[in-house]
Amino acid sequence: QRVLCVRPDGTGRHVLAGAEPGTSAYLGCWAHDGSAVAVTVAVPTAPAAPPAAQDTAGLPDDAGAPAAGRPGREGGAVLLGAPGVTGGERGAAPPAGTDGIAASGGPGHGRTYPRADFGDGLSAYLIDPDGPAAPVLLASESDAATLRVCDLSRDGRLALLRRGPRGRREAVVVRTADLATTWVVPVADGDPWIGRFSPRADTVWLRSDAGREFAALTAASLDGGGRPQGWTVAAEREGRDLELLRFARDGRTAVLAWNVRGASDLEVVDTFPPGADGAVTGPPRSVPLPHEVVTRIAPAGRAGLVLALSGSQRRPGVWWLSGGVSLLRTPWSSRDEDAVPPGPPPVRPVALRPTARDGLPLSGWYYRAPGRGPAEPAPCVIHLHGGPEEQERPVFNPLYHEILRRGLDVFAPDIRGSSGHGRSFVDADLGTGRFAALDDVADCAG
Repeated sequence: QRVLCVRPDGTGRHVLAGAEPGTSAYLGCWAHDGSAVAVTVAVPTAPAAPPAAQDTAGLPDDAGAPAAGRPGREGGAVLLGAPGVTGGERGAAPPAGTDGIAASGGPGHGRTYPRADFGDGLSAYLIDPDGPAAPVLLASESDAATLRVCDLSRDGRLALLRRGPRGRREAVVVRTADLATTWVVPVADGDPWIGRFSPRADTVWLRSDAGREFAALTAASLDGGGRPQGWTVAAEREGRDLELLRFARDGRTAVLAWNVRGASDLEVVDTFPPGADGAVTGPPRSVPLPHEVVTRIAPAGRAGLVLALSGSQRRPGVWWLSGGVSLLRTPWSSRDEDAVPPGPPPVRPVALRPTARDGLPLSGWYYRAPGRGPAEPAPCVIHLHGGPEEQERPVFNPLYHEILRRGLDVFAPDIRGSSGHGRSFVDADLGTGRFAALDDVADCAG
């Protein structure tokens, strides 16, 4: 994976990071003045030496000897299709004299950019999109591929980063002048865009579940050095996760997407620094949704936002949040007539809440085949999502659509270990709890 930069008119396309063999790059935020873009570069650790050859003659099949038609288990590993430098052989080393990140395509083709000293693991940099300045290192980690730069203060003094493995995510405030860490606080899993600084960098807004069962909107006051002076819960919902948090470019208007057992509720709030009365947000404004689920929110233009929406009866689309109160479909969204395959219309599922044998409440979405009565017995497919720390969402699924066309119902449950139902529910399948998760499947079938 690479990060490329291109001007709005299509010119100047070039690679910022990820073109070196074996590396991968992930996009972070832009500086507010456009002078830099944050990029995380992943460099694999040095491969271990291949194991020594062993004589497996006479050993049983499960001891490592090849069975008929199956290779043995010992041997080295080869990375296939490693990215090469533009104009060279895939996987080849950079040409001599081009100690930099190779450019590719469009005006500027053939330019190189100063090469940072990429070490093993993950490193977050600020990169000049035009190339003259050397990348500036902000942070690095080596144990999990989660390091992202989520925001830079408008004056460039502070950076907000996300790091840490699943279940132990952290928000980190870093001073860019000396790379000192001024604050670390737990934040929620899920969307990497965990928060943002206020326009004056006197407040940092976070989507956090620190000490909580469900993620909420939190606000922390910061002093001039980026150190916290106290924090508060700005918005929360009983039994609901704050799943997505994004700000418009004014830095004051926040859009909150709440996870309601897999569906989404959307709210817009105005934010301001904590005052003597502790209030930090204005009253929430609810926004009706044409689809069941909000999958992403992103700033667009000087004051607007765009949302990616998905639902059970239409393919995903991109919608414009107009005036903070209503949604307008963009030209990139599917029209109703070409949204689904031919045949019966898609089925809108209903929420079911079965109970596990040990009393734990479960949930899921039930799809009834067209033309069948609500109480009529019918064959049913139980479909389990992956993860297991994922969640079944009421979005259009072509597989479900085809199964329903053939007269079979579908039940898609969230057994213990699924996300969206609180931290305790996610952790309920750890260790021996995984056997209880298997019992959940049987209980859903029953």
